[in-house]
Amino acid sequence: MKITHALFAALTGATLLAAPVQASELTKSDVEQIVRDYLVKNPEILVEMSNALRAKQESQQAENDKTLIEAHAKQLFANKDPESGNPKGSLTVVEFFDYNCGYCKRAHPLVQQLLDEDKDIRYIYKQFPILSETSYYSSSGGKPWLEVRDEENFHNTVLHFFNEGGEYLRSTDGNVIKGRWRLLEGTNKILIESGGDKGGLTELYELAYLDSIFFILKKHGSQQRKKKYFVMGFEPYVQGLEWRDYAEALFNTYRSKHRTYQYTMAAVIIVVILILLFSLFY
Repeated sequence: MKITHALFAALTGATLLAAPVQASELTKSDVEQIVRDYLVKNPEILVEMSNALRAKQESQQAENDKTLIEAHAKQLFANKDPESGNPKGSLTVVEFFDYNCGYCKRAHPLVQQLLDEDKDIRYIYKQFPILSETSYYSSSGGKPWLEVRDEENFHNTVLHFFNEGGEYLRSTDGNVIKGRWRLLEGTNKILIESGGDKGGLTELYELAYLDSIFFILKKHGSQQRKKKYFVMGFEPYVQGLEWRDYAEALFNTYRSKHRTYQYTMAAVIIVVILILLFSLFY
């Protein structure tokens, strides 16, 4: 409302101080010039608009995060991960870490100091490997990537493991096939050999997207094939999700990473809408 009043006041004042032209005689270019002049003289209005939009989106994101935590409470808080602190503490902190993360290692003494000072904290360590080739596996076994497909009749549980030393495992409802995987040096291309030495299939993929939860490969070559994307997600977080839910979760992750760009574009769009509205009513 403050922004709207400010623009309205600026338009009113500019009109009254200008030449004696009736409102009905204002053209679209007149209104656009008035709005432009006001924004040029008061550029802070764009910052105010951007801040208001940011606050609204952050509030919505906080609600979405709360819903996401509630939906995955079992995987977060009751998944038999390593713990320290007070197992019955009123405050639970979950740390997602990577064995290859130097920041995680440097932060550990501070975490321990916090737990020594506050005896009411339950601290859960959840491995989240993302930083390098060796982050695809852990000392306790490979990271399970669950395959997700946009097919109504696809109900199998297919897990993929990309282990240390290039070992590749694919488990379909518990039936395991061994193979090899290799990241081609200096490229974003991955070779996956399935079936071992018994006439297995070798396929070439390009890395389309990868973070701690989502892993998407694109089949190299012709784009005419029906199944050109190989879509996976970290099993504890995507298990039970339908294709639509997976796509929505991926979109929300991508959107949050590009929020700064969104704020700028939203502010520009709002200004354009205001200009169009004034051009319609004056």
